[in-house]
Amino acid sequence: MTIVATLGRAGDSVSIDATAPFGASCSVLHLDNGHFVVSGLVGGGELGVYDAQGKWLRAVGRPGQGPGEFRRQLDLATVAGDTFEVFDRFNLRATKATSAGEFLGSFRTPEAANGLIAMGRDRWLVLETPGSAAVRDSLFVLVDDSGAVVRAFGASSPALADLDAWTAARGRDGDLFTASVWHYEIYHWTNRGKLEETFLRHAPWFPDAQVVTPRRLDRMFGELPPVDYLEHIAVDDRGRLWTFSLIPDPDWTPGPTHFTSPAWTRHTFDTMVEVVDVRDPVRARVVASRRFDSVVAPICGRDLLLYRLIETAVGDTRAEILAPRVTVAGHTPETDRN
Repeated sequence: MTIVATLGRAGDSVSIDATAPFGASCSVLHLDNGHFVVSGLVGGGELGVYDAQGKWLRAVGRPGQGPGEFRRQLDLATVAGDTFEVFDRFNLRATKATSAGEFLGSFRTPEAANGLIAMGRDRWLVLETPGSAAVRDSLFVLVDDSGAVVRAFGASSPALADLDAWTAARGRDGDLFTASVWHYEIYHWTNRGKLEETFLRHAPWFPDAQVVTPRRLDRMFGELPPVDYLEHIAVDDRGRLWTFSLIPDPDWTPGPTHFTSPAWTRHTFDTMVEVVDVRDPVRARVVASRRFDSVVAPICGRDLLLYRLIETAVGDTRAEILAPRVTVAGHTPETDRN
């Protein structure tokens, strides 16, 4: 694992929020021009652009509900070059922008939208939240650049109701991988929305029959340790699937009931990262894994980098950019900048 950049310096006009890795499909984006874009800033309403070495360049957007304005919990999705898409779940809008701060248009997203994945060819996968504002019985909605629905697919779990939450990643060929955050079970879909395969991982640290209820979640952190949570999945340019599971830190003790700082998340969570070779669905297998004593998440964009948040001596939050090195048993060690 190599540190390739650290985003943020003393004297920057903005600060990275300690909750940035949580609740968004993509909070840090790596563009083709080498710049990094961060959506998780303290106060919300704007994006931070950093150069390849982590130096602050500019803010994009401002708080509000008008054109070029954002609220909180912003998801990022790659387009091409220095262009990217910003999904604003509170404004129910996806906005195309550049790292120079130019805005190129927007479209309205479905009312139950909870995430946005770039699928290529001006198509976007919207992750929907079941119940509440959902107008379909589908978890996934493919829309075009105008926001028009192309197709909807994937059924939610009636047992979980509003707690049913999913993560997703685009494959190399326009296909799609999805997973419930509560179960280590991966679904592989064609670009037409047809379910191809299901991969169930029996991991000793992630129970197959994990029971998730509102009462259990309400008692997390203050009374009980966190439940296992498949926060992110990603696909590298070799077609391997990366999974990022948040699991309780072995030294967890009851404490604050909300996210407070990188130190708190490090004390509360570990991240189990696994690389799964799914190119042969009959013999899908874990080829590499590592447990991190912190929250680690993938960066979306030009290659598969990772990031984790660190805290300075004066309490500022920085994003440390990591290039993973994958060693597969029986093969020559390889460096992934995928």
